[in-house]
Amino acid sequence: MNILFYNNSYLWNNQSAVSLELAERFKKHQIFFLTCDETLFSCAANPEKIKYICKTCLVNKDKTLKNLKKQNNFQELILSRKINYNKFSFKLKDFYQLKEIYYKNMPIGELVISQICDNEKSDFLPREFILRNKDRILKELNSGIELFENVISKINNYKIEKIYAWNGRRPSDGPVLFAAKYKHIPFKTFISSNPKQYSLSKGTKSHDLKETKKRLNNYSKYILKKNINLKEIYKNFILNKINNNIEKSNYGHQRIDSKKGKKIGEKNYIVFFTSSAYEYAGFKDWDSKIYLDQYQAIKRLINDKRLRNTKIIIRWHPLLKIAGTIEKKRAEDIIKIKVKNVRHVRFDENISSYNILLNADKVITYGSTIVFEADYLKKPIISLTETPYDDFNFFHKPSSHEEAINLIKKKINRKVSILPSTYAALVKNNIFRFNIKKLTYKNNNYYFKNKKIISYTYLDRLRILISKKFDV
Repeated sequence: MNILFYNNSYLWNNQSAVSLELAERFKKHQIFFLTCDETLFSCAANPEKIKYICKTCLVNKDKTLKNLKKQNNFQELILSRKINYNKFSFKLKDFYQLKEIYYKNMPIGELVISQICDNEKSDFLPREFILRNKDRILKELNSGIELFENVISKINNYKIEKIYAWNGRRPSDGPVLFAAKYKHIPFKTFISSNPKQYSLSKGTKSHDLKETKKRLNNYSKYILKKNINLKEIYKNFILNKINNNIEKSNYGHQRIDSKKGKKIGEKNYIVFFTSSAYEYAGFKDWDSKIYLDQYQAIKRLINDKRLRNTKIIIRWHPLLKIAGTIEKKRAEDIIKIKVKNVRHVRFDENISSYNILLNADKVITYGSTIVFEADYLKKPIISLTETPYDDFNFFHKPSSHEEAINLIKKKINRKVSILPSTYAALVKNNIFRFNIKKLTYKNNNYYFKNKKIISYTYLDRLRILISKKFDV
């Protein structure tokens, strides 16, 4: 079998290690590594395309692939350097129109939004930003399209039968997977958030909601067949989550200590927990069926006169502290709206999210993983957007704004399900991840066949230094 691997993040050793791990798994097959030679307009590790960072990446790439190049079954394929960043012209009006731009089967607009929102640390790009950065956006679109066509060419010329690509949510990697899909050949994404483990997905991006739901549902069925104490596992999971002892994973956990801070000092209220969502920005599979985004949801709810007798607390996600100026301004503009029955707990306010949750009558979420703590504390939950946990059936999911208002106003019971506890068991047993076995990791370095993957010579350092000093 001819297998193509694609990784444009050689600056991040753990992602490179996964490439090698997978290549070793398939060493009996013909292996091709598609690499970038300063071709792409941007990438995740170097969004501004700073030249010395590109040079560092090339050095790291050569070091990483050094041992593979000695094998008869290995071939490196380099992306064509002749990219026309202005080949296609697109009308750019606003965020939502950009989101709808497709090339063949590929939602290239979504991928470009993901990259730029990542740069800006925002889940939205206002119209004036789109127009001001039109040239940059057009180049990102064309770079992604060129990558797509380049991969199609490689598939045809080298009779590629399977593809593994890193991440998939940006124009510098997603087109590889969409090219595989276009040619009807199997593909998987890989990522690593742990130096000794990695995750695989059959989705066109590691954040593919449909694929994530499918895996969660299948794994949950598997867990339910096991004779394990789910109640105790769920309890420990919640305690660890509250006390910030769960490592950040690919399934939404952020290192936020929800127990830390002062008490809220309120009673008889409904709380709306916002989320930190710019990693999912632009992707339609994560969109709410009711609202454009969580900001529109909050504005519509707090301005709805039917809720004037309902005390509402908006708990702004603490990670907004590190958000970009665009998203912070959106939050601040809503916080400025004065409504008597609404209290905003700011993202930089030292109040315990756990205490807010503990005293709430109901919980409204927009993608926040605090749904698990809320469920454990037996709170009725209303979810306003798509989540990986929709099929676990432990929260109310309105299909319209009217239904959302009714659920908030009337007395509702908590939806009871055993499935959230199966998720805790999945996290505990690392079922979402594979262990890296072919490489060893020690002292923040990876070793492949007992040799350090990245070991700079004086010549390497000189090459990088010259590039940094003279911008060449």
